[in-house]
Amino acid sequence: MPHRDLSGLRREIETLRQHNAQLEAQLQQQQDQDNSVYRFLFDTMDEGFCIFEFLDGPHGPLSDYVHVIANAAYAKHAGIPGIAGGSVGPAIELHYSINDQLWPTFIDTPQLESALLNLCLNARDALPDGDKVLLYGENLSVGRQRAQALGLLPGDYLHLAVEDNELCRRRW
Repeated sequence: MPHRDLSGLRREIETLRQHNAQLEAQLQQQQDQDNSVYRFLFDTMDEGFCIFEFLDGPHGPLSDYVHVIANAAYAKHAGIPGIAGGSVGPAIELHYSINDQLWPTFIDTPQLESALLNLCLNARDALPDGDKVLLYGENLSVGRQRAQALGLLPGDYLHLAVEDNELCRRRW
């Protein structure tokens, strides 16, 4: 293929890339506008509206749920301000102590979310009158001797924990 044909092809490819980038930017702008309109309508309608996600809970499969999103009218009618995103209930105070510089790690996000949520739900069920639940995360370097005692390989780990009631009282 002659040199000039390759140059022309390269220019056409670059022109197509630029056009594609412009279209993607326009699409993103339209999606942002659509989300703004949706959010405005969602937040200002008088009828309560909520989206739930059902979860396996302490009473069997799909026995618990999380309010994924709820508008102000739903929160008002339910009598639970800030209901979206929570399922542990208003009697439980959630506290977080997460190191700002956690090491990157590979995780199964849905599995981790499910495990943490189930631990919080168990704490809620164990503390019907309410109390504190602490979620914390820290970097942890495990040496050979400690790793052997824990059944791990020596190395760097991300330590996540959930504590309730008694353990929390000792920390505060």
